[in-house]
Amino acid sequence: MTDDTKLKKLISAILDDTLTEEQAKELDDTLQSSPEAREKYRRMVDIHFTLNEISENKEIVEFSDLPSPEKFPEEFRSTRKQLFFFQALAACMAIAFTVAFFNTKEVIKEVEVVKTVKAKTPLATVASISENIKWKSTAKEEGATIYEEELILEEGEVTLTYKHGAEIKIQGPAHYSLKSLELAELSYGQLAAKVPEAAQGFTVEAPKAAIVDLGTEFAVNVNKQGQSQVYVYEGEVSSSLLNDDGTTLMNASLYDEEGMIIDAEKQTVSELTESLNFIRVDPKSGSQLQVSQEYIKAVKAASPLAYWRFENLDQGRIKNEMDQRFSGKLTHKARIENNTFRVDKGNNGAFYVDELLPAINKEEYTIELWLNAAEHGGEMSLISLIQPEPDSKGRALHLTYSQLMSNKKRLRHLPFDFRFSHRYPATVSTGKNAFAKEAYIPGKWYHFVSVRSKNSFSLYINGMLKQTIEESSNNDELDYRFYMGKIDPFRNYRQFIGSIDEVAIYKKALSLQEIKKHFELLEVK
Repeated sequence: MTDDTKLKKLISAILDDTLTEEQAKELDDTLQSSPEAREKYRRMVDIHFTLNEISENKEIVEFSDLPSPEKFPEEFRSTRKQLFFFQALAACMAIAFTVAFFNTKEVIKEVEVVKTVKAKTPLATVASISENIKWKSTAKEEGATIYEEELILEEGEVTLTYKHGAEIKIQGPAHYSLKSLELAELSYGQLAAKVPEAAQGFTVEAPKAAIVDLGTEFAVNVNKQGQSQVYVYEGEVSSSLLNDDGTTLMNASLYDEEGMIIDAEKQTVSELTESLNFIRVDPKSGSQLQVSQEYIKAVKAASPLAYWRFENLDQGRIKNEMDQRFSGKLTHKARIENNTFRVDKGNNGAFYVDELLPAINKEEYTIELWLNAAEHGGEMSLISLIQPEPDSKGRALHLTYSQLMSNKKRLRHLPFDFRFSHRYPATVSTGKNAFAKEAYIPGKWYHFVSVRSKNSFSLYINGMLKQTIEESSNNDELDYRFYMGKIDPFRNYRQFIGSIDEVAIYKKALSLQEIKKHFELLEVK
């Protein structure tokens, strides 16, 4: 493909609203470095706009600056109207250049380089909104993405879930500003925060005050006179009175059920001696899977080797819905609750199958499940396929290993990520990893599917392909043990905390269409 053809394809992708972030970056770089590319860019946009104006009679609107293509995936895809505005600007610029050329008979000077505008970074999503909400800033809806912006409430409550897992509840009247993933400001109002391990250091600034989380749940009340009250429900917080230059003037550490008053006007710090009306982040509601007969039929139609629904018990064993083989057992304090596998915080337990899965890695395999984690718990194991006997040091040899990743100390990944590792030959630690590159939210159900195909393995979350890792053929005809909820039977750590349901394992690679269908057929309430 020639450079000219490639450029035309990139520009066409903008106009067709199909430009990816990678393509936007490539187009932006090209426009920055090439005057010819910028001229072709403006000409194509001009033509496209003119055709749309004729067919839809849109009014041309003039702007003072030209946004870069890098902003299109996030800023300009929202409505067709915004796209027309941009096209109109390009048309006006092209006309202006033409008039100047014919009027002056002079060579047009080099056009100023298109300005690169950094795309906004999503910081949080709106988890819940109370019915009595009254906004003073732009109104938000549940599920909305929040960037670096201000939320001003006249009354009501809003709960945000940050990308690193911190949960922030704001009660109006309140003025809350999101500065970054690590920093927020509460000018006035009430706030409650529940901050997991991976988000330690999250800081809430108030008038001449800073509250730094050290792994905890706490609350802050700030009145309009600049007085801040801080209360720690659990964990540790560092509270500081700030000087005029922003440095710490006085500070103190607070622990479980301790509080402090920071007075910006008087420049004093004092112990909180009376109970105030602090708010708290709401506990996660126990959402349940609504498993339809259509979903069950679709899974069985895909002919899994085993399908465990945690409903049918046969003499204390969890029945395989497909045949008499591969019934499973629970260990320790793992239990069945609402027809799901469940392990609570502070307990340990697993689900395993005595009978080995025959030649599961001979060609292809798929592991499918639904999970609902109760917390961000360091590293929490999901499914392992392991050799029946440990190595000489008593460690399991894993063919495949999947888990939730809160702890970032060992591996490089995004906070609270989904991980699928395929290891051939089966080993203790060496393998290739696929990540979903997104955070999971405690209390929310996710559809998790790991697929090993002939020359690759892939991870799907909620019906969407997240990552594929290329890998040469690595078949064997060994038999492997199925283990769920902890890393393996020989070591008692990386315990999963929460619920798992609708677990199926196939001796084939499910297609994207099959995975999407399964996800869409199961409802969460």
